[in-house]
Amino acid sequence: MVKPAADPNKSVFISYRRKASWAYARLVFNALRAGGYDVFMDIENIDAGEFGKIILNQIAARAHFLVLLAPATVERFDDGDDWMRREIEHALMLERNVVPILVNEFNFREAKPYLTGELEKLKDLNALKAPDDYFDEAMTRLVKRFLKDSAVEDVTLKPTPQRQRARVRRIIAEVASKPVPTENQLTAEQHFNRAYRKHKRDVEAAIVGYTEAIKLRPDYAEAYSYRGSANYRKHEYDAAIADYTQALELNPELGSITYGFRGNAHKAKGEHEAAITDYTRAIELDAENPNEYWGRGDAYYDLKRYDDALKDYRRYIKLAGDKANAKVIRRIAGLERRRPAS
Repeated sequence: MVKPAADPNKSVFISYRRKASWAYARLVFNALRAGGYDVFMDIENIDAGEFGKIILNQIAARAHFLVLLAPATVERFDDGDDWMRREIEHALMLERNVVPILVNEFNFREAKPYLTGELEKLKDLNALKAPDDYFDEAMTRLVKRFLKDSAVEDVTLKPTPQRQRARVRRIIAEVASKPVPTENQLTAEQHFNRAYRKHKRDVEAAIVGYTEAIKLRPDYAEAYSYRGSANYRKHEYDAAIADYTQALELNPELGSITYGFRGNAHKAKGEHEAAITDYTRAIELDAENPNEYWGRGDAYYDLKRYDDALKDYRRYIKLAGDKANAKVIRRIAGLERRRPAS
């Protein structure tokens, strides 16, 4: 077992998007641990109630902050509540040694629309390219060039709170105990990210890529979910529903968004009751997502359940604010005209 680093300058936090670069994040973790670094990366089973406190405290407790960037990493950066975005913003605020590690053919030009606010600073930092065929060499460069003591000589660390120390040790030990990512898992991530890049402009190629990822890693829930979205764009609704269902079976944590997507597919097939069931489940998991109210409102509308539709549309408008779709606004006006005068 590798001992944690006694030198605080050899302390590292790894920030990553699980669907896009989980396997590569594990490789970085293992490489740095082997070099005597004290490394923290999160795992799926950190209790939701303590997740935020542990994450922010570990960023404050560590000198270096490595952010793995793959094409699919940035998708949720436009959400101010996205935890990875919050991690990066916190590290920048604390003036940690932030090092972008570029994997799976990431490039800043494609990611530019998502790198807003403080995240725009990422493109101006010294970034490390870590291509899969030169990964070991990249890790050597990381240690020798990017994690030097001089990079953190002015950094003030904040020790991990006493009440969290045992939990943090268990998290690190759990990550360290997991098997080394396989070649299939790494290649599956490559296929997933390439498919993601093609998703909007070449849906057929995207489906091929997601399918290749699934062949290599049959438990790749996100690949099923994204293939479901690609099938939905092709109007292959049965295939989309099957993919969303498999994704949820593999990873229930995909939760509200995937239930909402499956609801869209059911609605497109005219299966309004099934759609309402999925939208309702999505709302139970995330009551602040306006799109699920819009979708369920449409399903109620098609079933001529106008009072239920109006209630959901109004909730959608309240949550969406100035981003509300004009179609919903017009539909509300039409439904209100239908209602008998009180």
